[in-house]
Amino acid sequence: MKKVFLSIAAVAAMVFTAQAQFKITPKVGYTASTWGFSKDVKDEIKDADGKISLTSGFSAGAAFELGVSDQFSIQPEILYTQKGYKLSGKESDGEGGSYDAKMDTKFNYLEIPVLFKASFGDEDALRFFGYVGPYFGYALNGKSKSKLSSGGASIDFTTKIKFGDEPENAADDEEYYSSDDANRLDIGAYVGAGASLPVGPGAISLEARYGYGLTNFYKTPDGGDKKDYKSQTRTIGIFVGYSIPLGGK
Repeated sequence: MKKVFLSIAAVAAMVFTAQAQFKITPKVGYTASTWGFSKDVKDEIKDADGKISLTSGFSAGAAFELGVSDQFSIQPEILYTQKGYKLSGKESDGEGGSYDAKMDTKFNYLEIPVLFKASFGDEDALRFFGYVGPYFGYALNGKSKSKLSSGGASIDFTTKIKFGDEPENAADDEEYYSSDDANRLDIGAYVGAGASLPVGPGAISLEARYGYGLTNFYKTPDGGDKKDYKSQTRTIGIFVGYSIPLGGK
């Protein structure tokens, strides 16, 4: 009985492999992202005549699509993705006056989405698709650009963001986040849709997606209220790619 079961499993595996469609899709894209902060943080920014807005970024990588049928497939990806936020508002100068402050912060993530994809239409013509699935991101480093201005004068400076304990010889333009302060792991979900069109041996694709982060970047200190440290990524991405079939029917 065991031999029969193993034989059936082997045949099923060969049939599945023969029917499965393998595609690799190099892709490049634009991101517009911000962070979801707590209501208290949003109120503080509003009280300072400030606002939270989207920052622009870049994303690139590849998707690896395994077709389980003509319509459905599983698509893991590996991406380099920039996510962050913009803040603006007024700050007190300590002498009864104020100055305008602007900050544009971006973090660079290594990201692995695992997407469950449904495609509609003829593969030899324009085809539409949609997908949903989790993603797992890991912050590598980042950069924050700030501008302070008052009375026609302004100061611009850039801060390099790094992770780990701050060394004794740290440069003045470096900011370090220790494991006690920040969570480098960003876990969330993507939902997206797009279209593909056969061109040459493969197909060119255009897609849009929305990413909703579920983990907080800032860690809650002992005795703190977790909701006060809400800091979750929110990302819009637009990608162009080219799918190259590698096997299957």
